[in-house]
Formats: sequence, structure tokens, C-alpha cells
Amino acid sequence: MILAQNRQQLLNGNNIKLFCLLLLSSLVLFSCGTTKTASNSNQSSSQGKLPKKRYNPETGQYETVTDIDEKAEVIRYKNEGQVFENSSTNTIPSENTSTSTNTGTFGNNIAILLPFNGQEFNTNSNSIPRKAQLALTYYAGAKMALEELSNQGYTANVEILDSKTNTSEQFYNGLTKYDLLIGGVGTRTINSIYNKPNVYISTINPAISLSNLGNTDNKVIQLNPSFDSHCLAIIKEARKTFSPEDIIVVVKNKSSEVKRIQNFRRANQSIPGTTGRIQELIVNFPGEINIAELIRQNSSKCFIVPSWSDVDFLEEVMRVVRIEKNAKNAKIVLFGMPQWLEMEKLTFDNFTDLNLHLSAEYFLDLYNPSVQSFRQNYFHKYGTEPNKYALKGYDLTYQVVKNYLDTPNNFTKKLTHLPLMDIDINLQNEGDTRNGSNFMENKKVHILKYMDYKFQPIR
Repeated sequence: MILAQNRQQLLNGNNIKLFCLLLLSSLVLFSCGTTKTASNSNQSSSQGKLPKKRYNPETGQYETVTDIDEKAEVIRYKNEGQVFENSSTNTIPSENTSTSTNTGTFGNNIAILLPFNGQEFNTNSNSIPRKAQLALTYYAGAKMALEELSNQGYTANVEILDSKTNTSEQFYNGLTKYDLLIGGVGTRTINSIYNKPNVYISTINPAISLSNLGNTDNKVIQLNPSFDSHCLAIIKEARKTFSPEDIIVVVKNKSSEVKRIQNFRRANQSIPGTTGRIQELIVNFPGEINIAELIRQNSSKCFIVPSWSDVDFLEEVMRVVRIEKNAKNAKIVLFGMPQWLEMEKLTFDNFTDLNLHLSAEYFLDLYNPSVQSFRQNYFHKYGTEPNKYALKGYDLTYQVVKNYLDTPNNFTKKLTHLPLMDIDINLQNEGDTRNGSNFMENKKVHILKYMDYKFQPIR
């Protein structure tokens, strides 16, 4: 049976915080107050009603009303290890409500894990933690995808879990009943699941980079490319134009950053026929950055700056490189990291003058008709603009769940592209089989170039 979609009230375009507060409040209130299981989720309960609000144009305020018959956005607590089960229409209902352990057949029990941090939420506070807000906006996009799949006739048991509320063994045991896990599943959780006998779960990890895994028999997929994959993509693009001797990796004299030089060296050596060695510049910052000897008159140089924690350092590197470039009529290409896309304080004039390139796991084209349609639908539903987390929540949930329900025994081979975020998926075995590590990682990384006052992918 497919439930009819509820129409939610529009929020003011600036009230994303209100939307997040209301949704997270429901997470907290209902995680603490009930112990109902999924099979009882259709039973009516006075506890399943939250105060509804509508915008009153006469007062300019949202006011509580009592004449609304719609269901509230209710998320109930379930005893089997902190499982949050949404009783509204964001699930794709199915006739199968069994909670037994997965036995190896391809079922349709799906869980989405997100770090709501519900146990830390203060209902008297006017704000929520940033990570919780990101989880809520991701969930808002995922909810739209599940509703769309439901309208298309797909059926599945979908449950929402707060991955940060409980990390007990009971929680891990509760995960083994699902056929598919989607969300922030870290190394500890994965090892706890797959170390158990007869586990047949497939796991899609959209963000966390994994390491030190046990053998998962390639059932775990890391969708976000690792740092090594970013390094290889950057080096391959740089080597199209520059010899290794003309590539310089610039880092702060900080252990975490100095270690990154080795990642680029390994990437360089992995290219067939490589004989040269890339250069390095370790900088004591704050302090003078001296690159005069690295840039000769009319020379061509490539600088890679794998740093993202200090905007002042990045600005100073670009400033001194730009000065030397203009003074010596040099050709310069600068490579940065995906985190730079979020840094509003960087000087855009440097981007053009230094031919800035960035590695990125996605490319969001706001002129894409599909993106524009989603943004319009999202605003119509929630009254606020979607960010990249909402887009990824929709894109990933729709593609993964649809492909899984279509061909559960072979769904990863059809998972090749997330169209809204322009995420290409090239899954390859990752890990050292000698010590039992065995999972799949998406190795596809975009290289974005700053052209015509915006970043565009190099195809």
C-alpha cells in the first residue's frame, strides 16, 4: 500500500533553522517517549501529534493552530538499538514488516543512518549543532526521493536511524536485520557488523573515508573518493602539461600537512614511465614564503597546495606566487583542494591569474534543468533553498534505492552516475587483501578549472 503524500506548510525562505528545529524536536521528543515497533507504526496515538503552525499575514508570525488534520513529522524510538522510524510518508511502505535478521535473500529492509545527535538537542535552545543541521537537510532531500519512488510504485521498509545516539553493541546487532544501509557508517560500525557470521548487508557510505577495515567481501561501498584518489586525479592532470621536476607541493610545516607530500609522490610514481621526482616546499607560517628560486624567467611551474585549514596561508601562497609570476613572465597553474569551494575569503583575482584548478567529488551546475526543477520543488515543499547536502540526500537516495529495488543482486553495477550532483561513479576494489581488508571505493574525481568567473569541470 502507498500512503498519500501530506502537503506541508510553506516556511518563510529565511526560516531553514525553524524547519530544522521542528524536525529535530520531533526526533528528540519521540526518541525518548515511546517504545513502539515498526509493525505498530500505523496505529493512531495522541503522542503522534505535534503543534502545527501557519503563517498569519496579519501578524507576520507563525501561530499554533488546532484545525489541521495532517500527520506531524513523527519519528518514533524503537528498542532494538536506537532505531528511529518515521511514521509519516517519507517511507516506501511494504507488506513485509518482519524484523528478523537478514538471512541472505535479497529483501527490501533499508536503513538510512544520519548523525542527528538527537540526544544532545536542547528543546529550549534557539539553535542546533551544525552537523545536526546538515543531517536534517540531507534527510529532507532523501525524504523527497523516497516519496517520489513511492509514487512510482516502489515498495520497501525504510527506517531512519540516528547514527550518533547510540554506539553500543546492541545498536550494531540491530543493524544486521537490514538488507541495505545508507549513510554515515564509520569503520567501527562496519567492523562490528561484518565481523559477525552470515552477514549479507550492502552498505553505501556517502561521505566518510574508510580505513583499517576487516574483510567486508566488497559489500561496503565508499562513495566519497579518498584523499589518495584526489591526489592521483590532480597529478594526472598536472602531468599532461608539466614534468615531475616542475611540479611543487607546498605545505605548512605541520605534521599532518607534511605527510600529504608522500601521497602525491606515490601518485606520481604510479603513472607509467615516470622517472622524475616532484618537488616540495615546506613553509614555516606565519613567516616569509620564499619561492623566488623556484620560478625562473619565462618558466612554467605547477604548484599544488593540499591545505585547507588556514585561509591566511592560502592567501599568502597565492599572493607571492602571483608576484613572481608577473615579475618573471612565467606560466603558472595552481591546484587546490575541494574545501576551497567553501572558502568565501579567498581572493578571486588570484583564481584567474594563477589558473586555479580544484579537485572535487561533485560538480553542481545550477543551470541544469533537473537541478533547477529540484530546487523549485524543494523550496515549494520546505520554503527554503536547498544546499548541497539536500541535493546529495535526494540524488543518492533516489539512485541507490531505485537501483537496489530493481536489481538487488547487481545494483552496484548500475550505480554509475548521480545526475544532480554530477557525481561519476567508478567503483574499484580498495584495501590490502593480505590482511583481509576488502571494500569498494569510488575513484572518480572531477578537476574543476576557474573559467569565466566560475568553476567548470574539465571533461
